[in-house]
Amino acid sequence: MNAENLNMGDKHLANQETLSAENRREHKRFVMLEYAKIKLADEAESSSVLVDLSLGGLQLRSRHQYEAGSIVDVSIGRGDTEPIALKAEVRYSLPVKKSDLFATGLKFVTMDEASTHKWVDYVHNVFKDQGENLLAD
Repeated sequence: MNAENLNMGDKHLANQETLSAENRREHKRFVMLEYAKIKLADEAESSSVLVDLSLGGLQLRSRHQYEAGSIVDVSIGRGDTEPIALKAEVRYSLPVKKSDLFATGLKFVTMDEASTHKWVDYVHNVFKDQGENLLAD
């Protein structure tokens, strides 16, 4: 997958008009690029790319379309450290124009205290890194 296929930047949402009704975010969203694995019930784990995140959920790109309302297990890589494992509900999974990818929005459903702390730390670090990059520009 390359950056062009991911449709990053201002065009990172598929079908902006369709998503605007569902884009009622409770938490600030941060654009990024990280690898993630998704597992749906008895299906094989599939690879995806995390393109934005917030404290309450995330959006990713993959070649697999998920049914809205499905509960999935998400594992997010973090470089050399142990991945973060989370459970989330699929809010939407829509085709990305001019690609073979789907934009899938996930909302976290249940998190134990340890996972919550890991996720908050991860989001905080993304925010910090992006803030530092903005100041450097």
